[in-house]
Amino acid sequence: MSFNNAFKNVDCVSFDPNGKPIVDVNKLVKKFLKEYPVVRYNHSFYSYVAEKGIWKKEDSIDDIRRSFAKYMEDKVGIKWGNRYKEEANENIRIFTKSVEQMNNSDIMICTKNAVINVESGKAYPL
Repeated sequence: MSFNNAFKNVDCVSFDPNGKPIVDVNKLVKKFLKEYPVVRYNHSFYSYVAEKGIWKKEDSIDDIRRSFAKYMEDKVGIKWGNRYKEEANENIRIFTKSVEQMNNSDIMICTKNAVINVESGKAYPL
């Protein structure tokens, strides 16, 4: 099977003149963060755990990078390597949104897309 056939359904992969796949890391990081939201709050990173409906504090950005590496391998079929590492790390930092508040109150609920004040009904998009 040629590389082109293996990656035909992946819109973030193109090919050089020799048919070798080239990953558009910028586009792939955006897809990753859309499927697995990550925010930065008080210099810490939090990832959304959809199964539990919570934001989990990560020990470091390395946890996010490991999740992205697995995502890249699962979605694109290319293992994380030095070729993409620097660009991916930079894009993760750039595209991770910073928030001013997290769910530290009974009246504030932090969802995948917003922080909601239960008393007022007001939503603060992430």
